[in-house]
Amino acid sequence: MNLQNPCPCALDSLQSVATAREVRHGLRLENVLRDSLRPLSDSIELAFLFGSTARNRQTQESDMDLFIVGGATLKSLSGPLRQAEKVLGRRISPAIYTRDSFRRRYQSGDPFLLDVYRREKIPVIQKSRESSQKELEDELRALVAECLDPAV
Repeated sequence: MNLQNPCPCALDSLQSVATAREVRHGLRLENVLRDSLRPLSDSIELAFLFGSTARNRQTQESDMDLFIVGGATLKSLSGPLRQAEKVLGRRISPAIYTRDSFRRRYQSGDPFLLDVYRREKIPVIQKSRESSQKELEDELRALVAECLDPAV
């Protein structure tokens, strides 16, 4: 093995793993958030991380962007989010929408929602029992389909 000329791909991969582990403190962000938000699960239809955290481009100064659809309010979320912030050592910035406000803003072509819809996401809470990327995309697609269907 030649250590003078290490494989740059391998080094990039190792650096990515080490950075993600360091930034996440060895914890799965989505699990910490899910546990913190569990008391409000009846008022949250869909929650996911987006932005630099979902793209694995966060820095020590980055906040975590959390997208929430449902009946939860900033007041009801403040305690659970504060708890998660303490565990993760990172500020959480929620973007909160009711189903109707999401529908109205998406239909009007809100650039923020269009960007979030197209970009990477990490599932936190969703209707289906399985918290997979595919399930999240399916649920978000269904929500967007409601926005595009004039009969709804």
